[in-house]
Amino acid sequence: MGDARTVAAHGTGRDLTALTGAAFAAATLAAITVPGMLGAGPPRPTEPGAVTQRFVLDNAGVLKLQSAANVASAVLLVLFAMSLAALVRRWEERPSGAADAAVAGGVLAAAFWTVSSLIMSGLADELVDSSPALVGALRQLNFLTGGSGHVVWLAVLLGPACLSAHRRGVLPRWLTAAGMVSAALSLLSVLSLAWDVFFLFIPLGRFSAVLVVAALSILMAAGRTGGRSTGGSVTASVLGGVGVAVLAFAVMVLL
Repeated sequence: MGDARTVAAHGTGRDLTALTGAAFAAATLAAITVPGMLGAGPPRPTEPGAVTQRFVLDNAGVLKLQSAANVASAVLLVLFAMSLAALVRRWEERPSGAADAAVAGGVLAAAFWTVSSLIMSGLADELVDSSPALVGALRQLNFLTGGSGHVVWLAVLLGPACLSAHRRGVLPRWLTAAGMVSAALSLLSVLSLAWDVFFLFIPLGRFSAVLVVAALSILMAAGRTGGRSTGGSVTASVLGGVGVAVLAFAVMVLL
């Protein structure tokens, strides 16, 4: 009962700034989807530098717009991380580090995403059109920073916060389970640096995190994070954890 009284005493109310999380999710999905619809889906990072060079010169305008959208989504992610951290601090009786982790995870995920986007914008500059080797190296760096370099920090953003919420019962169990599964998928993406077979966890971690951030932001904006959750069945937890992984896989296939 102590946790419930603490949450009630502090109150959470509606946090409209938390909608930056939903905006981040929308901007991220749009930045990934639109170039593909325009026939500007990037080549694999393992493609020869000459292939990437031809691609970026043919799609320079689209890539620059995509980079701008990604940088904007990174700013939105930082703002959401700050809102989430403030919420965690209100529901915790004693600081656990979850709020600090949310801020650090959000800032570092946004930083890697920004660096990756700026590299892609630089690739679209004609100044690099004379060196296929340079283009290939920059494309690889773009993939590393925007792939596991970005996704692994989403685990730090969501994992500790969702674990804290689960212990105190202040969010629906399906959502906290989804957040922890997403964090696990995101953490596994770092193994792609050593083994190609783990590349699958980059989009799984990214898209599952986008879904969880969107759901969290909507609940926070609606003020539905203040009392103990009544939806606490084990079934809800299983559905949330499995569901976010399945949905993330479906998004990955569709995009």
